[in-house]
Amino acid sequence: MKLSFFPDGCEDCPLLMLSDLTGEELGTLQQIAGDLACGRRDSATLGQTSECTLVARAADRDVGIGVTPPRFECSLRRIMWWNIEGLIEPFLTDRTGYQWLDRSGDVVLLLSPGGEW
Repeated sequence: MKLSFFPDGCEDCPLLMLSDLTGEELGTLQQIAGDLACGRRDSATLGQTSECTLVARAADRDVGIGVTPPRFECSLRRIMWWNIEGLIEPFLTDRTGYQWLDRSGDVVLLLSPGGEW
């Protein structure tokens, strides 16, 4: 898995992109979103590279991701984590394309299992 931060360069920036995920990594990502949604956990690391880290957190309100490189935190209500769990589902069988997972904060979160965008 790659986690890349793009501070500028297009109208969707700044953005964090989760890309080059295996089927197993997508399953883990979906499981984490489900765990956050139903309260089995309050936070988890979604991705970590030598460049940056993305931590997911269940929150009382949707804050999204702030601009805080190299450690980013995505804070969303549990219902939003349910939504993200569902957005990941199609990629478990077809890893082409991309999906915006969250746009509520200063940094948008993009899932692109195959690296397309």
